[in-house]
Amino acid sequence: AENFHAAATEERTYYAGSQDHIGLFFPGINKLCYSGGRHWPYEVVSLNDPSDPKQKAIFDWLERVVHIVDIPFVSRPEGYSSQEVNYLKDPNVPNATKAAMVKALAEASEAAWQAIIAMDADKLGKALSDTMEAWQV
Repeated sequence: AENFHAAATEERTYYAGSQDHIGLFFPGINKLCYSGGRHWPYEVVSLNDPSDPKQKAIFDWLERVVHIVDIPFVSRPEGYSSQEVNYLKDPNVPNATKAAMVKALAEASEAAWQAIIAMDADKLGKALSDTMEAWQV
């Protein structure tokens, strides 16, 4: 996946995140651990063994509580850039605000992982909501 990520992003001003590539190539549920502004995680913690009774229970629980909504695929318009608004790169956003956003995202991510491990739907829902709120600058 890391080689695919590097090849797919070579010579581009914007590249897809490692989450996109890991999501395609790594089976199971994965916690991606980042540090120091790196684009590739320094560690991936995986739950990917359905023969392990604890992991199987988590997989079954997550399938019951997360509902994927099928929406029709529509191509992005010509010239679309998901990075058009990027608060982390915006020089008008104070560094303290950027740091607070990154901290909130990291905390929400860890809370989501802990909620999955504990099979706690309420805490998972809150963690996912906290992720969305962290992007509100």
